[in-house]
Amino acid sequence: MLKTLSTAIRDVINDDVPQSEPGLIAYDSYWANLRSNPSFRSDPEIREVVDKSQVLEDRIEQAFTQPKYKDVALRIIHGLSVHRLTTGDIFAPLGATAEELRDDLCLILPTPEKDATFLKTLIEKVFVEILRTVSGQFITANKENSQYYLDLKKDIDFDSLIAKKAETLDDNQLDRFYFSALTRVMEAADQTYVTGYKIWEHELEWIERKAERSGYLFFGAPNERSTAQPPRDFYLYFLQPYDAPYFKNEKKPDEVFFVLKRRDDDFDTSLKLYAGAREQAATASGENKRIYEQKAGDHLRDLTNWLREHMTTAFEVTYEGRGRTFQEVIHGKVPGGMSGASVRDLVNIAGSTCLGAQFENKSPDYPIFSVLITRKNRDQAAGEALKWLAGGVKSKQGTAVLDALNLLDGEQLRPRQSRYAKHVIDLLGKKKGQVLNRSELVDAEDGVEYWVRFRLEPEFLAVVIAALVHSGDLVLSIPGKKLSAASVDQFARLPVNDVANFKHVEKPKGLPLSPLQELFELLGLAKGKLVSENTRDQAVQDLQVAVAARVEKLVMAQAKLVEGLEFWGRSILSDSEAKEWKSKLGAAKQFLESLQAFNTAGKLNNFPHDVEAVQGQKDGLELIKSVDELVELVAHVGPETAYLTTAEAILPTDHSWLGEVAKAKSDLLTKVMSPSHRADSGFQRKLAQTLSEL
Repeated sequence: MLKTLSTAIRDVINDDVPQSEPGLIAYDSYWANLRSNPSFRSDPEIREVVDKSQVLEDRIEQAFTQPKYKDVALRIIHGLSVHRLTTGDIFAPLGATAEELRDDLCLILPTPEKDATFLKTLIEKVFVEILRTVSGQFITANKENSQYYLDLKKDIDFDSLIAKKAETLDDNQLDRFYFSALTRVMEAADQTYVTGYKIWEHELEWIERKAERSGYLFFGAPNERSTAQPPRDFYLYFLQPYDAPYFKNEKKPDEVFFVLKRRDDDFDTSLKLYAGAREQAATASGENKRIYEQKAGDHLRDLTNWLREHMTTAFEVTYEGRGRTFQEVIHGKVPGGMSGASVRDLVNIAGSTCLGAQFENKSPDYPIFSVLITRKNRDQAAGEALKWLAGGVKSKQGTAVLDALNLLDGEQLRPRQSRYAKHVIDLLGKKKGQVLNRSELVDAEDGVEYWVRFRLEPEFLAVVIAALVHSGDLVLSIPGKKLSAASVDQFARLPVNDVANFKHVEKPKGLPLSPLQELFELLGLAKGKLVSENTRDQAVQDLQVAVAARVEKLVMAQAKLVEGLEFWGRSILSDSEAKEWKSKLGAAKQFLESLQAFNTAGKLNNFPHDVEAVQGQKDGLELIKSVDELVELVAHVGPETAYLTTAEAILPTDHSWLGEVAKAKSDLLTKVMSPSHRADSGFQRKLAQTLSEL
């Protein structure tokens, strides 16, 4: 022993003291002497410890996954090997704790701070990695006393047994474990939709409409399609790569196939070892079972990494009988690029790309949303739209729903222009005083309820109906109450399902709110005063003031038309246009004068006009503005044109300026007489500039 120590000291006597570690000679260094001295191997016990220690050392050298801790891991193996020979019985369950190894071997690891407890924790972490690397072979952690020791009888070669088992597996078993790996990368639930089959409910984004469609994800062939009931909008199939069953591809427009066409040795090896480890774990128990499961997890990780890295190059996507590379299908369609996309994301994009036309054929009148609507957020999105209608927060999601349903004109709610709302109004109009029941709008398709005319979810029908309640076009009946324009605030508190499961809708009785609200909007008045009985008298007063003002403007506009609107000696309006304007102004004046009779809230109940009649007055009322603008234009350029007319008369007939002004005059008269040109502010600026230059 003294000679050994002398030799060890002599080896380092000329070296500098290390800066990053103590540099002390600990007992693990003696292992080199034990291993290299042939005379020691004549002792059976030493020989057995040397052989088993060498196996552990080789595994650490080849497979240790923490390079910065490898030297420490080897010192620990050497230290435990020496310690094994100090216990009297080389099979005794005795060893050293992490704390003892830390202190006796003077182990140093890179730590954020020089703390003994933290260093001990790091050493324990290294032990965990050692156990994982050697698969628990020849080394044991005694949980009772926290000691680690060489366990010479623990001689199972787990990797070898896994490899042997892997070679015995048939194609059917390999397909089964391939599907197991797919389950992980596709983030599929443990519970399948159909017991005994690899089938899950699945959602795909309809990219063109930003809405999810429901379908099924299959690991297998279409032979199993009938097991997934009820039918849905699409079917995605991952076929078996080793032993795919025979099936006839009927080229159905709702089916997409994903086939692993280009697998390599790395894939086959990882899959077989994963399958072998899983098969071994199925028959093992206790610590051996845990090790096999750990091994299976490592191989599964390799397999799933391969799938993630090779998804776009190894798989072929087949739709309606045409096979294309995965990369060809999704090229330019992955937001943010493919590097950050998961396998599930890529598969969904490929499926959505292929199935867009199929979704269009099944639901041609489906709305186009500006935010993604999914099965999970559909209820919330519709609820946000109801809150918007109730006067609450106008959220982005709620606005997107109203806009997609054509219920908005800019930021103004105008449901009557929506084709979805018109459908409800038309059906209600045909009932001739009767109610329109929910069953006349909603029906089930394969167990899923849709607004039949548009194949639209009932949540969105609820939004359309709420908008029509808001506009006074109908009254909504739900269990226990009726909702009219006067109670739209309740939509903020009602669950969407309560509105979607309404009993019926009917035309409002009493005050014809729908056309009156249209009239108030046309005249720029607050519609809310009409809805509430408390402010209805004030609404009537506002109406009469607005009507009187509009009538006065109409009379003045008519007078200006009679006087004539001239530019540079020519009438701006053609005879037919002047006649049309006079007719529209006269009709608008007559309509407004008819409103003067409705000077009390009670008289509004007898309002005779419908929505279409009110909307028909829009052009006549807007003509007032057009007449005013023309009068202003004529007055603005009048002095210049009068001066130019005089100049034309005074200058000699052969003056060059007369040719210039004649050309400009012809061009300007043509444009002034054109409604589209004279309404253009840019033209008006150019007109003034041209006249000034002339």
